[in-house]
Amino acid sequence: MTFGKNQTSARDKNLEIIIEHLQKESLSRSDLALKMQLSKTALGKIVDEMLLNNLVILSEEKGPNQVGRKKVLYEINKDAGLVLAINFAGHHVSVTIANLKHEILDEVKVEGMDFISKKDLLEINKVIESFIKKYTNEKRKLLYIGIAAAGKIERESQTFKQSPKFSKLEGLNLKEYYEELFKVPAFLKNDINLMLLGEIEKNASLKELKDILLIHIDAGIGGAVYNKGSIVEGEHGYAGEFGLIKTFDKMGNVTYLDTACSINALKNKIKYYKSTGEETSVLDVSKTKNIIKAFHENDYLVRRLVLESAKIIGVVISNLYNTFDISNVLISGEGRLFGEDYLDEIKNNLGRERNEINLNFTTRGDEAITCGALSVAIKEAFKELINNRKNGK
Repeated sequence: MTFGKNQTSARDKNLEIIIEHLQKESLSRSDLALKMQLSKTALGKIVDEMLLNNLVILSEEKGPNQVGRKKVLYEINKDAGLVLAINFAGHHVSVTIANLKHEILDEVKVEGMDFISKKDLLEINKVIESFIKKYTNEKRKLLYIGIAAAGKIERESQTFKQSPKFSKLEGLNLKEYYEELFKVPAFLKNDINLMLLGEIEKNASLKELKDILLIHIDAGIGGAVYNKGSIVEGEHGYAGEFGLIKTFDKMGNVTYLDTACSINALKNKIKYYKSTGEETSVLDVSKTKNIIKAFHENDYLVRRLVLESAKIIGVVISNLYNTFDISNVLISGEGRLFGEDYLDEIKNNLGRERNEINLNFTTRGDEAITCGALSVAIKEAFKELINNRKNGK
């Protein structure tokens, strides 16, 4: 029984790798076998399934110096179906539709979505319905919906354990809601996990790495762990809650990383020191952009507090490196807008591990979340189509 499961897992992984290769370029069977270090027979079983399901199409190699028999190439049939990503992260909700080559056909951002209500869902659904009407047809159907949201998401049931954004809709199973509404399979995954996958998807140098830690510094602090091609979700799906790591403030008191170093923590500290009479150019502390602007304009109070938080983050990253033995670390979120001075202060507090840790900012921001959701949805759509064919559906 276990052997069968392992075979299925290996086939699914090989299918994912084939999709990744063919999304970049058209390849012959022998080229694919060489890249994947598989026998032509083993590879043939998978690509034949894909051909049978119209997921790939055949073409001939083209070139000005082509002599003799032309290579037969496989390429993704981008019109075999569509996938949809709903990104609930941030202050807006973005709805994106793409084909199976990860080419985005359309995207709409719905503003003012800090806390989702039933009315908000209806507004989002109108966007989805308009996409379905405009882009689908009898041959090109919607195949999968990927949903990204902040909060603790239970791994097996894909339901919220905790999500402030959906506090008005307590008890709603978002995955089942969209599956029932649009009659296609869906998944619900943590936004930061998908962000890391999106960064890897669009960055060739990251794809070469086996292990990556992502520290997300925003209103709160979260993160993600990538190990050997997959996100580490943990037993319940809550891995990467780095904001709950215990640390020390400058007075030596035990606190949490979120309480000490998040953007919200910085806002609270600036408010406090303003109330004690310390001067700052920040008039409206509630707006993050004002704090970032003051930091770059050398506001003494803001720079002091931001760089103090950077020191703590540096120590925590050093501890994470020693715990997980992962040297590639990315920092995402609004924290990266503090720029190189902030990053340098974090690096200066990595201790003796500084030369061993490769620390950088992410490059894509929140768009990486949508990218990750589309990437996972495409892989799931391919598996779903092949499995449905095998089961006679």
